[in-house]
Amino acid sequence: MNRKRPALRAARCLAVCYVLAAAVWVLRCLMGSGVMLNYKLSGRMPTRTLTLDDLHTESLVPYTAQDGWLVSSDADPHLIWEGTAYVENVTLRADYGLPPGSVALYWRGPDETEYRESQKVFARQDADGGYTFALGGRLVGALRIDPDSLGGVPIRVRAVELNPAAPWYRRFLPGGGAWLLLLFGPVLAAALWRALLPGDEKD
Repeated sequence: MNRKRPALRAARCLAVCYVLAAAVWVLRCLMGSGVMLNYKLSGRMPTRTLTLDDLHTESLVPYTAQDGWLVSSDADPHLIWEGTAYVENVTLRADYGLPPGSVALYWRGPDETEYRESQKVFARQDADGGYTFALGGRLVGALRIDPDSLGGVPIRVRAVELNPAAPWYRRFLPGGGAWLLLLFGPVLAAALWRALLPGDEKD
């Protein structure tokens, strides 16, 4: 029986760490929901659909082969929207004539003048073909979408949606990085916990 006790305590330690990780995640989501509700009630979290007329373009020129289409003149084209808003998600609705490579969004704060690599989000392509960027709740002063990373890619921008409607439960679903943290973080925490309590192994 004594040989089973360390394994049983290790399992309990791991279970406690997983429960704590889940509780912290839920608490974080609830706090984020409160912040979002505050911005929404104050009118600073718009649900808005932008067209190409609302955006400033860089390195995107008319594509003469088809009306309404643009083509990137280099590998760093930009679609830029400037305005102060609290943003949870952004969705790019666009048609491509060629595979775009990576599609990314940069954001900067209201008092910032430069876009940074640390403020960059890659797109997740939805089932309906939209490219969605999860900012996780940011007060922004400007957004810059890089619609392709290759150059020479034809694109027709149909819309850019700020804070599109989404089911309430989606806020509680972790993204790829959060899933990894929730899966492996408790394992590392449990190992560290047991390493700091060597007396547990001697029982």
